[in-house]
Amino acid sequence: YDIIHFTTGLLLAMGGGSLAATHELPEASTGMFVIEPETYIAFNLTEFMRPALGLGYRFAIPLNGGELGFEELSGLSVTAQLRFGHF
Repeated sequence: YDIIHFTTGLLLAMGGGSLAATHELPEASTGMFVIEPETYIAFNLTEFMRPALGLGYRFAIPLNGGELGFEELSGLSVTAQLRFGHF
């Protein structure tokens, strides 16, 4: 019965995003492909619950030449989870 566990994960997704227009910037939108590797540290609090914290980096690749670029869409990600089940 280990108290601390380390795990990894990988998110692969496609979708789209947009930014609303302001008086300084016009509206911008694009389709994107997302690759997000993550690593987690989970803590055994009970036999059925593990809170976990994750840290990753989101690589968002713009599709179709949209107005938003790699720099605006990619970046560090932090995840907080409560995992329930029989561990």
